[in-house]
Amino acid sequence: MFLVGECDDQFFGMFFALRLKPKIFQKLISFEMKIKDIVSEDFATFEEDGCNFPFSFFAYNEKIASLLYIRYYAHLISHQNDIQEIGAISILKGGEKLIEKIHLKHFKDDVVDDLTLKSYSATINDVLLNEDVLKVVFGSQDCVEENK
Repeated sequence: MFLVGECDDQFFGMFFALRLKPKIFQKLISFEMKIKDIVSEDFATFEEDGCNFPFSFFAYNEKIASLLYIRYYAHLISHQNDIQEIGAISILKGGEKLIEKIHLKHFKDDVVDDLTLKSYSATINDVLLNEDVLKVVFGSQDCVEENK
């Protein structure tokens, strides 16, 4: 999945996630495999269950970050029957903020060249059935039509 935040031909942000076979996904978040070692056979087809691996995220501001995040959640909701898990690896604090918003749980650490890599994972149900998402989906919003 590749999302781009753009307005009037100006780039504001992007989000990129991979759809992987569960076995490959587990190897990545366990640090048994590197992203550079993924081959075409490691991607899950739409006929099989897969795992979602957010790989890259960039936004110029919080508004664009929120819009990309909301669109990603819409994707997860619409594909929840064929996504088993969501997971990510982070070395930056900014990446950890996104991971916290998605409600992934810390899985494992690995140290490479004095950098601590952290992997996170959660089932699709754990990601979608959390308090923040329920507030957004079922929270009452002021509606102009209801006030008439």
